Amino acid sequence: MNTFSNLFLIFILLSQATSSLSKCHPEDKKILLQIKKELNNPTFLSSWEPHTDCCNFKWFGVSCSSLTNDHVTDLSISNVTLTSRFPPSIGNISYLRSLFIYDLPNLTGIIPESITKLTRLIYLTISETGVTGPIPKFTSQSKSLVNLDLSHNNLFGELPPLLYKLPSLSGILFNNNKLTGSIPRSYGYFNNSGVAALDLSYNNLSGKLPISLANLDIYLVELAYNKLEGDASMLFGSNKKTLVIDISGNNFEFDFGKIELSITITTLDVSHNKIYGNFPMGMENVTFLNVSYNRLCGEIPKAVPVFLSEIAPSRIRGALNILFQLNVTIGILFANLVNYGTNKIKGGWGWRLSLGLAGIPALLLTLGAILVVDTPNSLIERGRTEEGKAVLKKIRGIDNVEPEFLELVEASRIAKEVKHPFRNLLKRKNRPQLVISVALQIFQQFTGINAIMFYAPVLFNTLGFKNDASLYSAVITGAVNVLSTIVSIYSVDKVGRRMLLLEAGVQMFLSQVVIAIILGIKVTDHSDNLSKGYAIFVVIMVCIYVSAFAWSIGPLGWLIPSETFPLETRSAGQSVTVCVNLLFTFVIAQAFLSMLCHFKFGIFLFFSGWVFMMSIFVFFLVPETKNIPIEEMIERVWKQHWFWKRFIEDDHDNEKIENADNCNFLF
Repeated sequence: MNTFSNLFLIFILLSQATSSLSKCHPEDKKILLQIKKELNNPTFLSSWEPHTDCCNFKWFGVSCSSLTNDHVTDLSISNVTLTSRFPPSIGNISYLRSLFIYDLPNLTGIIPESITKLTRLIYLTISETGVTGPIPKFTSQSKSLVNLDLSHNNLFGELPPLLYKLPSLSGILFNNNKLTGSIPRSYGYFNNSGVAALDLSYNNLSGKLPISLANLDIYLVELAYNKLEGDASMLFGSNKKTLVIDISGNNFEFDFGKIELSITITTLDVSHNKIYGNFPMGMENVTFLNVSYNRLCGEIPKAVPVFLSEIAPSRIRGALNILFQLNVTIGILFANLVNYGTNKIKGGWGWRLSLGLAGIPALLLTLGAILVVDTPNSLIERGRTEEGKAVLKKIRGIDNVEPEFLELVEASRIAKEVKHPFRNLLKRKNRPQLVISVALQIFQQFTGINAIMFYAPVLFNTLGFKNDASLYSAVITGAVNVLSTIVSIYSVDKVGRRMLLLEAGVQMFLSQVVIAIILGIKVTDHSDNLSKGYAIFVVIMVCIYVSAFAWSIGPLGWLIPSETFPLETRSAGQSVTVCVNLLFTFVIAQAFLSMLCHFKFGIFLFFSGWVFMMSIFVFFLVPETKNIPIEEMIERVWKQHWFWKRFIEDDHDNEKIENADNCNFLF
């Protein structure tokens, strides 16, 4: 129930002040009894009895007024137990000023066109029901209508274009339905130019916004999670009275830095779009700001896994490396909690606190960078061998590091002979590491994790979490992500990389198949709300999937490439790894919504298919690398693998032949 609908309660109190001496008009009483019959005589309307008067607080949810010759002026029906079709007789109560129908999930049927005959209506709310069909074609006959709330239903079809003819309309709430088509151009030409709220979020609207929307002096604009595209800059104009703008989850694409931002805006959510550029001027009063998942944000430095793999002892290399991933997941969870908490702060400084707190980890990172030593590999490769040996002794905690030190020196000598590391990546001997690194990044994205993390609010909203979907999804999946990453830290160097990947493959596959089956059976084109029990079960399955990802392909997708490349191609290999990861992150982010619309529940079967392929790939082609020094990977891993050894041995033989030919030529 929204703010504008709550005005109904105030209106009822005012009406009751003039109804104490009223008696129900006989014609209206007859219509109300017919409505009760059409609702299958629900027990909660037991007060509607023929022998009692329907006014003077006798009939539940009914108010009359002596000013209208004892006609019924206000009607409210709300009860979750009601099971019925929408009563068409409601359109015959001609003196209604307030019609309030909400929290009736089992009320079905269509909203009859007779509703438009209620020309005296001021507040019309039909919300959180199961009604379907198109929105009635309201005309200028309803000259008194102020608030029109048809949110949280199963309405489909296009937006009624003639709404602009309603001279008093100030609130239009059609969110959480299945509406399609584009936003009519006429919505920029309301007769009073004073529409206070326009909420069309969580529908299937598409196309570009009409430029005419720039004409509206509107306080709240909610267009989140549709399929809208193009330019939305006309909504931000400096001459507006706008307080809240939410256009998240669309395909809007424009230069954010060039918009004219109204100084009245306090809440701004433009996340999950294609917006680019810098931040605009005039953000002094913005208390909540979300610009995530656009082209405005940077990326976590992926050089950290390489640094950790080089500096860590082989017996705990996996755990130390995944600590990096753990800190990332903790940071994401805390960021979501901070954003939610600061959103509640009043006074115009909440967003400043949220943005300012980001400086704390940045400061810690800067101070930490001063204290961090160079890796022995890096020092030796730059000719500072004694410093490299000293650092190696320090991080190992022993003085006898000569065997490992000599291996590092030899690896550095070989690395210096490589003049073109990216070109050297394509050599046959580096093919196993390159193929595995690229494949793991593709599997990491196509197993569906970013799709779930990006669009969890849409999924959770469908499951019935409604307005708190973003908070629930961020906190639930974020907490599971953190806890499961801790599991990976304790197990990766004990059970090994392969075992975690294979176990998680089975877990992710089964959880996604179960989700697909439940959604395929329970969510249809005519019903997109699961029962509470099924919704909770699906959330549990999502958590099981996220946990498996978080202790397997999530961190291991970065760990394995960082420890398998030889020194001469390690930096180049990690660069390719990051590039492939970001490329397929972009691909899945752009394609997911379209795939969801076409595949529906089958999207989870699509991702489970990739999980199955990942498991087959890991079983046959990914070797175990736990407890093996990275300088010994070639001898102890690649040359021992049943498939990859042919690439290493063949290339080694070719190098010996080339060297022999050179010797014969010289002599």
